[in-house]
Amino acid sequence: MTEVPRVVESELPVRDPRDVEYARLLEAERVARAEAERQRGAAERARAEAEAAARAKSAFLATMSHELRTPLNAIIGYAELLDLGIFGAVTPAQHAHLERLRASARHLLGLVSDVLDLAKIDAGRLEVRREPAVTGMPIAAALALVQPQATTAPRRCRPRPATHGRTPRHPAPPPRLDRGAARTGTER
Repeated sequence: MTEVPRVVESELPVRDPRDVEYARLLEAERVARAEAERQRGAAERARAEAEAAARAKSAFLATMSHELRTPLNAIIGYAELLDLGIFGAVTPAQHAHLERLRASARHLLGLVSDVLDLAKIDAGRLEVRREPAVTGMPIAAALALVQPQATTAPRRCRPRPATHGRTPRHPAPPPRLDRGAARTGTER
């Protein structure tokens, strides 16, 4: 905070001690008001900058959503065309690789959607509701994604038989597993 300047008694037109004290209080009030006005202006500028940054972030996320979703959907589509044999016969090994490619692309598409959901949460526009979920399918999908890395390590993660239960209308993207654990066989 700014130091209050001292008022020298000889500069005052009156010599009564009460008038001198009153003049000092008036000067202190003037300095305090000036400091408060400066801080209010700084707070308003910071708020305006934060709002501009939030708008820029929203625009960036909307643009990146389109820029990432379009090629990911194309990758999924081309993998499906290859798997259908449009460009020639597909071996069982190639079919397995194409399925992993599609699963990885869908997983990345889910991550992009998650980032956009976070932006919606930040903007207060995301509706959230509680629903029961079946975890067998997402876990199996996650294990399929890391299976190539896990083949050289001791297997600590094994899928269990599917449980019977209600499948959610919108299955969650597969959970992220520590790839280091799949390679080294260690758990976090």
